[in-house]
Amino acid sequence: MLTEDEMIIRATILVELEELAKNEESRWRQKSKVLWLKQGDNNTKFFQRVATAHRRYNTIDRLVISEEESKDPKEIKEHITKFYKKLYTESESWRPPFVMMNCPRISQEEQEWMQRPFSEEEVVHILKLCDGDKAPGPDGFTMCFFKECWEIIKDDVMQTIHNFHQNEVFERSLNATFVALISKKYGAEELKDFRPISLIGGMYKIIAKLITERMKTVMGRLINEHQMAFLKDRQIMDASLLANELVDSRVQQKIPGILCKLDIEKAYDHVNWNYLFKVLEFGEKFYIR
Repeated sequence: MLTEDEMIIRATILVELEELAKNEESRWRQKSKVLWLKQGDNNTKFFQRVATAHRRYNTIDRLVISEEESKDPKEIKEHITKFYKKLYTESESWRPPFVMMNCPRISQEEQEWMQRPFSEEEVVHILKLCDGDKAPGPDGFTMCFFKECWEIIKDDVMQTIHNFHQNEVFERSLNATFVALISKKYGAEELKDFRPISLIGGMYKIIAKLITERMKTVMGRLINEHQMAFLKDRQIMDASLLANELVDSRVQQKIPGILCKLDIEKAYDHVNWNYLFKVLEFGEKFYIR
């Protein structure tokens, strides 16, 4: 028979063991990206197998470079690095002066309202909107960490946010980002068959989300009604359906016409930031630098 002290020690150890098991399961769930399995049977081996399968699928072990297939990891790495350095570096040294067209814009009152200091209530609301199981950035912290430890870390988090708002400068160390390449199709062979996604740090994600939520209040008036995506209740698929209807109408009515399809490669990566700053006119505090 165990003594009372031994029973207390045994119970404490069991609680600690259960907590360690939950942490281990959570770690493998993150790696496996199985976000839909929240409550079923605990099965760490299952998560390990799925994580291994994901790693095998996401590994780039060969790539077509200059029309020749390469399996050399060093050559593949250098090719990818060179490609994205060129992509994210602006080549134009001079641009013609920007002449403001008659574009919709926010009022002075709206600009001041959007640039007001961020409150703790706003940050808590943002954390509730974020998925806690998404892959972390270089800092290693998921949104779950910020949610669960808010009472402990909230003063430091709010101080960082206030510093950003006051100084209009983002701490460079918090701007570190992991860039992961996700294949667009099975058997991807060329770099154009992959799309990059950025895994940003927790603080960067919070501040970006704060800005995004404020932008949502005015974007409906700034974006043309014919823009089919990136606004609530609008779907990019509607553009395809509309194009299909236009083609059908020409065919059925036997009216000749011309269609022009433009597919700009990496369109959003080529937008000039100074142009965006000028045309949006959201105010200096809205630009993360």
